[in-house]
Amino acid sequence: MKRRDADNTDECPHCRRSIYDDAEQCPYCGEYLSLEDAPSRRPRWIIACAVLCLIAMLWWALRL
Repeated sequence: MKRRDADNTDECPHCRRSIYDDAEQCPYCGEYLSLEDAPSRRPRWIIACAVLCLIAMLWWALRL
């Protein structure tokens, strides 16, 4: 049985654990590693709008 070097590993985009470069699926979380299946991050404008709405609600509530 041939042992693989650490140079042949990469990070799973889903669980961030170390996996082999040629793996099609993560052995830890079971997710496929294609770029289309990688989790997407929330756009910054959604987070900014949520924070602004929270500030507006607090301002309105404390003003009463």
